[in-house]
Amino acid sequence: MSIVEIDDRGRVTIPKEIRIEADKALVIPMGDSYMVIPMPRAPIEFDMSDTGESAKERAEKKLAEEVGLRTRRRREK
Repeated sequence: MSIVEIDDRGRVTIPKEIRIEADKALVIPMGDSYMVIPMPRAPIEFDMSDTGESAKERAEKKLAEEVGLRTRRRREK
């Protein structure tokens, strides 16, 4: 945890120790505080064409394919 300063333009500098490895972040107001969620550089994409599958089913299938690809790459190293 860190205490940071807010400049005169309302900007906050995140300390290096926290290391957010993203180009963008989602900031969600939560009462008197905020939640910062780093956005992935390559978000999961899926085709919205009508294939009879629901959007959830297509997203789950795409995620399973990406996880399988990452697993294969790790095994090859």
